[in-house]
Amino acid sequence: GTYLNETGTGSGSLTLTDAEADGAFTLDANGYKGNIVVNSLSASGASTIVAGSGNTTVSSFASNGSLTITDVGTSGTLTMQGGLSASGAISITVGAGSGVTTFSSINTESSFTFDSSLSTEDTTANSLNVLSASGVTVSLGTQGNLTFSAMESNGGAVSLSTGTGSSDITGAVNLSASNAVTINAAGSGAVTISAIGALGAFTLNATGITTKTINVENLNNYSSGGITLNYGSGIANFDASAVITTGGGFTLNGNSTVSAEVHIQTLSASGAVSLNLGQASGTVSAHSIDTDG
Repeated sequence: GTYLNETGTGSGSLTLTDAEADGAFTLDANGYKGNIVVNSLSASGASTIVAGSGNTTVSSFASNGSLTITDVGTSGTLTMQGGLSASGAISITVGAGSGVTTFSSINTESSFTFDSSLSTEDTTANSLNVLSASGVTVSLGTQGNLTFSAMESNGGAVSLSTGTGSSDITGAVNLSASNAVTINAAGSGAVTISAIGALGAFTLNATGITTKTINVENLNNYSSGGITLNYGSGIANFDASAVITTGGGFTLNGNSTVSAEVHIQTLSASGAVSLNLGQASGTVSAHSIDTDG
């Protein structure tokens, strides 16, 4: 294996070109203030990268084992310009501070975990362009933002959690999963995803939102688990052009909401459709509703 220790507190820069490890690879830059550039890296075993407070850039990375990346935070950036692939699980943790991450493409045969719950960045979004994994878990910081183009999970479930402040999740193209999809939304901001396709149940847990808006252009579910939207005492905001569940029903739980603005152009369900809105004010509209339940 290969072990590089850059734990000093100096600045400067570290550059690796065509690095290859016949076994495990570890880069420990905890405390390092300089920039790190890895032009190409491959490892046949488990890989661990601990980024310092400077900027870390990796052009391409391939691992036959798992990959663990820990960004210690502050104001540095972590950028993967080329493809990132691993046969094992990929775990990325962003520490406290205003640093952000940018990934061009990520591919793993196992699970993918992104945790920026400690991050204080509130302006620049973390970016995952194209992601393919077997199970996806994302947890954002209080004001943290995430953008992605396409997210695919083959085998495992998908769980996306916003922060409790003004925290956004934006999916430009689609999110697809061969298992369940769960979105945990809180605070203000927005969750905007062009298309979601889930072979398992789809659940929106929005009991902690205040003014957050949920926008899904097309939501498709193909299981008996159906589609469930859970709201708390805040505002139930949900907009969609088409919501279709084949095999299950559609349930909106908003008994405690103070206001509801729910607009669905087309709602189709194989099971029952249940809209529980309690004493909420506002508007609930649907151009067409079709149910076999």
